[in-house]
Amino acid sequence: MGQLWSMFRQMLPPAPTYTEKDYPDLTGKVFLVTGANTGVGYEVARLLHSKNAHVFIASRNESKALSAIDKINSSSSSSCSSSKGTLTFLKLDLSDLSSIKQTALDFDRLSNEQGLGGRLDVVICNAGVMMPEPGSMTKQSYEMQLGTNCLGHFLLVKLLTPYLLATVQGKTHDKPSEGTVRVVWVSSSAMDLSSPKGGIPLDEEGNVVGAKIGTPTGGGDGKSEEKEAKKGGILSIGPRSEAYGISKAGNYFEGTEMARRMMKEGVVSVALNPGNLHSELDRHVNSIYFFRLARTLMTYSPVHGAYTELFAALSPEISLSNSGCWVVPWGRIGDPRPDLVAASRTKEEGGTGQAEKFWKWCEKEVEAYV
Repeated sequence: MGQLWSMFRQMLPPAPTYTEKDYPDLTGKVFLVTGANTGVGYEVARLLHSKNAHVFIASRNESKALSAIDKINSSSSSSCSSSKGTLTFLKLDLSDLSSIKQTALDFDRLSNEQGLGGRLDVVICNAGVMMPEPGSMTKQSYEMQLGTNCLGHFLLVKLLTPYLLATVQGKTHDKPSEGTVRVVWVSSSAMDLSSPKGGIPLDEEGNVVGAKIGTPTGGGDGKSEEKEAKKGGILSIGPRSEAYGISKAGNYFEGTEMARRMMKEGVVSVALNPGNLHSELDRHVNSIYFFRLARTLMTYSPVHGAYTELFAALSPEISLSNSGCWVVPWGRIGDPRPDLVAASRTKEEGGTGQAEKFWKWCEKEVEAYV
């Protein structure tokens, strides 16, 4: 009953209490937001810029990103028009692991050109893919949602971690307040609603089952499994919604596992459900009548999702002491499904160790692109 009440409050949450009127002045601080050219990411970039932050808009589509930057800069809002911050396009294709190292190199170059010295206070992993056409794959043949939402962001954060650590240590500018250097992983309510028990299906060797399109899922002679896998990799083990839920469980595990590994280093890591939102994320499912009707009745504007993400990025309610927590709409600390909480803990902590195994799998998969 408690879990049902928690899910109900995530779908129909109370009004946001931590909004732009509560955000501190962010002069000198540097944020990187993926997918910030549209939807929730755009609203996040706009609100950060209005508080004088330097914002890197990491996006695959340069023209859309530049249009978003122009729109924010030309806003009639006095806070945007008088901002001391900057908005900078950063080329990022999360669906191609071989391109992400260049993104990190570009960040370094652009940061130094702007006199920011490599400072990086917060990374917000906002971009995502939801329920694309079956068979959609990344450049490296991973199922699109798992490859983009999980592996792409994992590699990006791994390459940017030296900048986060340098910022914590005060090597770039003045040392920031404790617990303000953060990584925010945008998950979804789909993690609770659609992922299987334990969040992510792993085989005995710790590999994600059906992660790549065209690979067997195990069992039998492999032929029937391979045929199914060609339809969509991880989609072969469940419906489309489950594959999305699995990728979002992956984001939650990335958040909790990074928190466990980086707490002593001073970096906070938080995962969240941004809320039920009307945005371009659902562009692949708008043709499905049920989804279209449900999202018409139960979705909110993108700025509400931005409030959730910026609570995770800025709120003093989050610190090193509760790093790894789960944030729910529109900026509250909540609880995921009990089996997912258990999966996020190591066996030594009384959990199943699923998140630790998933992290190690991600490390192995991106090793060649570091």
